[in-house]
Amino acid sequence: NYAVSLFFLLITVILYCKESKNYVLIFLCLSLLANTHLFSFFFSIFFFIYVLANNKERRLIFAQPKYIASMSFFIFAIIFSAIQIKVPSDHFLFNFDSDKLLSYKRIGKTFSICWKGLFHFPDATLYNCWNTNWLVNYSKKMAGGALLFSWLFSFFIFKNNSKTVFLFFSSSFGVGFFFFFFPNIF
Repeated sequence: NYAVSLFFLLITVILYCKESKNYVLIFLCLSLLANTHLFSFFFSIFFFIYVLANNKERRLIFAQPKYIASMSFFIFAIIFSAIQIKVPSDHFLFNFDSDKLLSYKRIGKTFSICWKGLFHFPDATLYNCWNTNWLVNYSKKMAGGALLFSWLFSFFIFKNNSKTVFLFFSSSFGVGFFFFFFPNIF
């Protein structure tokens, strides 16, 4: 589902970058994106806010029934996705919450999840490399440092475009916030 997420993400960005924007298709792609992966769920919400906040034709969007219907469909897709998020009983998240709230281990786990979401480098040395990350397995401290470096690097590249900085960091911190505070809410 990473590939499907990336596909809908790229389609959404391409549609949004066009001169004449088709908001019905943008909201449809965001709806599909929200139902592919948990990281995509958060990104679709923040991208939806981004689209609405940066739209000069806001009155047109809220006045036309087809846009209201497509936004309603997106909201329904978000609700549907939130309802169906169910962590399997054997998932590692059920052991995640055994650490104290402000423990180094819990903060490290949150950083490693954010790193895995941004940089998928499976550990090919393992027979079952699904949901592994080479750098996290090699050194969790290096993975945390690399994540912080990637965030700083992204900030300095996009610091002149506050909208892009908002979109990137709100999505990243949204995922981190979720995994830090609500690891086994479902």
